[in-house]
Amino acid sequence: MTSVEDAKRFVSESGIDVCAGSGNIHGMVGVAKDRHSLYAVKEIANAVGIPLVLTALRATPRPILWRALKQRCCVHINTELRVLYRDSLRESLKGDETTPYKFLTPSVDAMKSF
Repeated sequence: MTSVEDAKRFVSESGIDVCAGSGNIHGMVGVAKDRHSLYAVKEIANAVGIPLVLTALRATPRPILWRALKQRCCVHINTELRVLYRDSLRESLKGDETTPYKFLTPSVDAMKSF
């Protein structure tokens, strides 16, 4: 897990404007509940003064997600959108349609409704 000191130093030296520390897992994989220390999130957020980013949205238990959002975390949903697009596109391609805007539209609509 990222320490408060490491986060402060990294933010100071890099000049980043958002931060995703270790203990946060990118992509749609299982996340152990003990990997998300809400105490650490709050302490790091207070120390660095910039938003923190939480990834693995669907793998994060909802109570932890809502608490993290209340503690100034942003939520990274890129992976979820790409998976939704891919799955919808696979479904669209099962038919005989050859016109791209017709078989791509359901994927775009699915992402818009996310």
